[in-house]
Amino acid sequence: MTAIFLFPILAHAQLEQLIFPLDVEVWELSSYTEDAQNGISIQTFKRKDESIEEWSELVEVFNAGKRPFDPSPLDLMYKLKAMRQKRCASVSWNIIEQRPDGVIFEANATGCYQRADELELGRIIKSRDNTWHVMYVTKVKDLPRDVRDAWVRWLYDIRVELFW
Repeated sequence: MTAIFLFPILAHAQLEQLIFPLDVEVWELSSYTEDAQNGISIQTFKRKDESIEEWSELVEVFNAGKRPFDPSPLDLMYKLKAMRQKRCASVSWNIIEQRPDGVIFEANATGCYQRADELELGRIIKSRDNTWHVMYVTKVKDLPRDVRDAWVRWLYDIRVELFW
């Protein structure tokens, strides 16, 4: 039986946590960076059987906190898209679904950065106290449909809970 751990990512100074399931038999925390003064944190999870230098799949969670004039999740996604297209004009972008709390999208970078192709399935969530960017990234041009659908469902299952 495979153990599933729901990784709670606590937002410091805010009373929310991000809950997402990852199989602890497959995934491990690779790095954690925090700027507590600005309420920002980044967590990177890699497959246990890979090194961070030679990865094929990553899960990253970025918490940008919340600022008085934060852009909407859709505007934030378009800013992210513009930044990536500045570095690589061939990045393609697809909105999978707009939701009241954010947006789920797919970005595909092929022939960019003088490195392997990358496919990102991501979700930007704007909650009461935070803006989260959660992404699954893999070094392939296209995923098999069933694998892609499973990761999109994974993005749908992520939730923000109040932490009291």
